[in-house]
Amino acid sequence: MKINSKRNAEKVIPLRKKKRRIFWTKPRILILMVAALVLCVLFLPIFQFNTFVVTGNKNLQREQIMDKASVAAGTNLFRINLKRVKDNIKRLPYVEEVEVHRKLPDQISIEVKERTPMYQVAFNGVFLILSEKNEVLEIVSKMRAGIPQLKGLVFQNFKLGQPIPVADILTSQASRITIEQIQAFELLKRTTSVDVTNPNHIWMCLDDVVKIDIGNMTEVNYKFTFLKKILEEVPKGQKGTITVNQNGRAMFNAD
Repeated sequence: MKINSKRNAEKVIPLRKKKRRIFWTKPRILILMVAALVLCVLFLPIFQFNTFVVTGNKNLQREQIMDKASVAAGTNLFRINLKRVKDNIKRLPYVEEVEVHRKLPDQISIEVKERTPMYQVAFNGVFLILSEKNEVLEIVSKMRAGIPQLKGLVFQNFKLGQPIPVADILTSQASRITIEQIQAFELLKRTTSVDVTNPNHIWMCLDDVVKIDIGNMTEVNYKFTFLKKILEEVPKGQKGTITVNQNGRAMFNAD
């Protein structure tokens, strides 16, 4: 029996070709590109930390802020923990607020808002520079020019950066209210001392030549309004005493 090979050949079912699995899909390419970019950012020398840009500091030196930030030169900019840097800087007593940002390619920007030194008090042979909230900003060995000395606050100890624990509340209130008025009436630069030893009889001294008897804390704002007016009539450098009573009347007696 003859086999028709030609016919049988036509019945042969061709094998289907297997589809190749495509590895380089778009999502995978994107992931690899991102990974490559991250590696470049983390290891390229161009992103190594080089310097700080410090703004807003008046009393603190730039070096003090840099040292407190504790960032080593050459550290990758994106590996620096900005929150830790911020927390470190906020430990400086003068710093009230601080903002820290990366500044490409190799800088850290630090913007500080400082507490204002309002007055100084004597304590065991040194002077403490205080903020308006009685926070200890700095310890100095001698009186600092341009900052009023506050007399009459009684306290036994203190912590740098913390409010001093004043024993007498009335004395503390008298000092706060008086300093607020001095600042409001723009007399801070002229004020050399404030004495609240007796809160019912507050004294001030301006330019080391004019003594001012404020009296008690009654109608303090009203008293300072008249005080400012009479100061405009007192010749510069003239020594004397100004007495301000509860009715707001102010009198100047020359020495």
